[in-house]
Amino acid sequence: MVLLSYSYRFIANFMLLAAVYFGLSFLAKYEQRAILAILVLLYVLLGIGGALVAICCGCGGMGYYFFQQGIQQAAAAVQPQLQADPAIMEHIGNLEKVSVDMGGLMSEVQKNPQRHQGRNMAFKVKGNKGQGIVIGRLDQQGPGQARIGEGELIMPSGEMFPLTP
Repeated sequence: MVLLSYSYRFIANFMLLAAVYFGLSFLAKYEQRAILAILVLLYVLLGIGGALVAICCGCGGMGYYFFQQGIQQAAAAVQPQLQADPAIMEHIGNLEKVSVDMGGLMSEVQKNPQRHQGRNMAFKVKGNKGQGIVIGRLDQQGPGQARIGEGELIMPSGEMFPLTP
């Protein structure tokens, strides 16, 4: 497959150079030659630009993927702590879904910056009794051992309930 790729690239580049050579040989006017040279230069620059975009998007896509994997692991690590919390059991019930909610964190911090100072993570929790947002400080105690410190449950109605540490 690699050999086929190299042969295709060689043939395509050879055909481009042959077209440019014969084009420049048969064109008599300088303006026509200049237009052809500009078009070839544009073609080459677009190829280089396309390769750079593919490389950057590939690296950015991999970074986004690994970031999402880390976030999902953090949500899975705090789920047992949240399930055991009395406020969660009373208002949310048995947890069905825990997911990271960075938008919820930003909106709550903007509403009340003093109250949420030092809190760096928000989780959207959904259970059999309802749903809400848990905002708190995420403490990493080791690989796969995250805990929420100084957290609180915020219900859609705006009610806030502190979590037990």
